[in-house]
Amino acid sequence: MKDQPDAAPSAARTRPAGQLHLALAALAAALLMSASALLAQDAAPAAEPPETLTIRAAQVLHPGHPIARGLEYMAMLVRERSGGRLLLEILPPSQFTGERELIERVQMGDLDLIVITTAPLYGFTNDFMALDLPYVFDSPQTARKVLDGPFGEKTLQSALGVGLVGLAYYENGLRHISTSDRAVAVPGDLKGLKIRTLESRIHMEVFRTLGATPVPLAFGDLYQTLKSGNVDGEENPLSVIMTSRFYEVQKNLALTGHFYLPSPMFIAAGVWNKLPESHRELLRSASRDAMHYHRAVADGFSGPETLEFLKSRMKVEERPDLALWKSALAPVRDRFKAEIGEEALAELDREIARVTSGDAPAAASSAAEPPAAASSAAASEAAAPAAALAE
Repeated sequence: MKDQPDAAPSAARTRPAGQLHLALAALAAALLMSASALLAQDAAPAAEPPETLTIRAAQVLHPGHPIARGLEYMAMLVRERSGGRLLLEILPPSQFTGERELIERVQMGDLDLIVITTAPLYGFTNDFMALDLPYVFDSPQTARKVLDGPFGEKTLQSALGVGLVGLAYYENGLRHISTSDRAVAVPGDLKGLKIRTLESRIHMEVFRTLGATPVPLAFGDLYQTLKSGNVDGEENPLSVIMTSRFYEVQKNLALTGHFYLPSPMFIAAGVWNKLPESHRELLRSASRDAMHYHRAVADGFSGPETLEFLKSRMKVEERPDLALWKSALAPVRDRFKAEIGEEALAELDREIARVTSGDAPAAASSAAEPPAAASSAAASEAAAPAAALAE
């Protein structure tokens, strides 16, 4: 966080020296007349000089990605609502190799605010592991209801233990498998392939279970690695495959939806604790409003236009037998049950059951319904992302 004074302090005022021939009586009268004013001036707090606080923010995805757009929208809201006294400076994603680096840079004090997927977090804390199991959520809509509710809020704030204050849940979304040469339709089709994964033990175990060789790799290196043929495929949401142009270096796509990855927004606890409450409240509200904008854009990227765009460039398996995939990956949950904790898993299952039955509790921080302004602002961008990116 950087302090940027808006204006230099005004020059000190000088007062002419009193005349030596002034009568002592006149001097005493002048002092008595100004005494009350002087006392009042001493008692009042000094006015704070105008200044701008700058929050350094980052994420690793292409600037056209819904997460990048959401962060840009938040920066606009923060600037407008603070009258320019609080700013988000969004650093280019090309400066970073991956999300683990973002966490480390926050801990070193080089960054203030980040948006990352939950996968690299359990190199620092295990509290997010339950969210990363395969086929936890059947849709982004179910996931959002859980994450905006008590379970999600409690999990978000668990990152305080590693110096991160959670503000909101953005999303990376449902992940699908792309490959270079071999088309994938059933789990057995992955046997023997080298698949790039996130730097996550759960993600790596999923692809081992499917017979593939997982290759954990930072996102910044992925396009060139796919292009070189050093790995056979990768897995990502449609939005990432689109904005990162993986369709240029991959021939096949299977809509497996095997993971849903939340992407929490965090601010460094040391930065947060130094902010005045007015700035904290502004960041809370702007992060939530921008979250709704981001989700509207993300929904546009998962729509039919994006799929048609990718089908024109890749062979797409639109309806793989998900029962086969879920059955093949069921053992992964058992392998991580002890580490995650049976109660945490049971609590998540109960929350999913509530939101899908229509008995969900009210969402935290008024996150349940998107503000009209955010929905309206996102509508034009979400309408045809494929056409915009194809230019």
